[in-house]
Amino acid sequence: MNPEMTEQQDYSRFIRAWRERISAREKYLSDCRKRAYRQAQKAVSTLQKEYGIKKAFLFGSLLDKNRFTDRSDIDLAVEGLEKATLFEAIGRLSQLGQFHIDILPWEDCKHSLKKEILLNGKLIYENSR
Repeated sequence: MNPEMTEQQDYSRFIRAWRERISAREKYLSDCRKRAYRQAQKAVSTLQKEYGIKKAFLFGSLLDKNRFTDRSDIDLAVEGLEKATLFEAIGRLSQLGQFHIDILPWEDCKHSLKKEILLNGKLIYENSR
């Protein structure tokens, strides 16, 4: 048997195994992003029904598949959430799934952050009334 051929076959198996591993990781992260997005939608629905928010923007790593990991959180900028209920709302949303949810009151955002959210974020709820 040709030693070069055996070495080449070993490399082929190694490369194939790594490709399979990378593919499995990409699928896993894609599934995680889908779950996180569904959790974000549930969170916004809860905020709308229970706290009467006016708008919700999704921003951060969830919107960027190259930055998202299975340890990412869900970043929401929310307009119309009363300050007195912020911590209650955070506690309520922590029960919705595996991903931690950060709520940022829109009214407290600096102009530069609002600009960034409007440019790169996604409006996922707006009260039409």
